[in-house]
Amino acid sequence: MSNCAAQILPALLVVSLTFMGLPYMLHTFLMRLHDWLACADSVCCGDLIFALAGRLSRKEHAAFLFSSKFAPQMLLSVGRFEIRHFAGVALPMAVNLIPIASSVAPPRRHMFVWFGKGTCHAGLIRRDKLGTLSEVVALKDWLVGHPEIKTVLIVSSATHLRRVRLCCRDVMPGGVRFRFLPAAGEPWSKRDSWWLDQKNRNVVLAELPKLLLYWIILHCRFGFIPRIISAAVAPLRRGKQLTSLETWS
Repeated sequence: MSNCAAQILPALLVVSLTFMGLPYMLHTFLMRLHDWLACADSVCCGDLIFALAGRLSRKEHAAFLFSSKFAPQMLLSVGRFEIRHFAGVALPMAVNLIPIASSVAPPRRHMFVWFGKGTCHAGLIRRDKLGTLSEVVALKDWLVGHPEIKTVLIVSSATHLRRVRLCCRDVMPGGVRFRFLPAAGEPWSKRDSWWLDQKNRNVVLAELPKLLLYWIILHCRFGFIPRIISAAVAPLRRGKQLTSLETWS
């Protein structure tokens, strides 16, 4: 009996310690998941502050950085459901976006609002179902007309930054430096307790399938698949060009 107990007790001890350690391991995993999604940079000065649409807290944090002189220009992406609440953000000057929004159909009511040099301008941008990607592409097009901008501070929700960074990596050209900053004061930004509230859990965990979808789409549009197709088509194009030259000669 003593031999049997001597064999069973170590196994029971291992099992007990394992079950006692599971809450700690789960807690650590959830915090690391948050840290992986919230891949933020340290704040620094730049040439432009850009806030993505979706939550007014992003605009509020961008406006705080702008008023703190972290950049001389600010560009805010405003979605259709944010327009009526946009006036509540502490901006450098009052902006009424309703007249612009009412001139187009509701699905097209997405715009960029620029602040700088004591003035502001607003204009509509094209947006599709992949909102974050549409905004990054629109930002890329906007930067083409502003070659003086070399550093952009991008503001979004903390757990949204991984997806934004993925889009910028595959879409943006070289020559511009990007810093990714989390909006302050959002409940799902609390790395040690975000899973305790169902709404916060939904916000954070929804990023995982979105990231996978964006990774697939970005690789199909900008990644290795277009490069493979281009490499396969290039010899055919060269052959076609050679044939036409030989015929012409």
